[in-house]
Amino acid sequence: MERRTFLALLGTTACAELARRVGLQSAPDNPKADITIRISPVEMEVAPRKMIKTTGYNGSAPGPVLRLREGQLVTVDVFNETKIPELVHWHGLFVPSEVGGSEEEGTPMVPPGGVRRYSFVPRPSGTRWYHSHVLEAA
Repeated sequence: MERRTFLALLGTTACAELARRVGLQSAPDNPKADITIRISPVEMEVAPRKMIKTTGYNGSAPGPVLRLREGQLVTVDVFNETKIPELVHWHGLFVPSEVGGSEEEGTPMVPPGGVRRYSFVPRPSGTRWYHSHVLEAA
């Protein structure tokens, strides 16, 4: 193998690993994720016969409880089943901005009908919540 070919392969592998570590893969082509979140429209009854439409996670709002271990790498596949770009913000976790769920801080949007894989090491331990940072235009 020529030196240039070797260095090109090495650089490609290093970039792919970096993208995996900060969660910038655009599709889950690796083994199964630890957690799958499906963002979709849901309808909820907030009072007797009072229904509202909102955005939910895995069919509910709020979304299901997620249990993460502090210091242990977690991989999350986020499927966007809405008609607008979406994000998931991991409230109170110290994670890189590329996966933090805030577009203004550098997290890429999950396009409508798209999927994005996030990988991060959750810190600190405690009870946290997750939510969208997207405001749909009226």
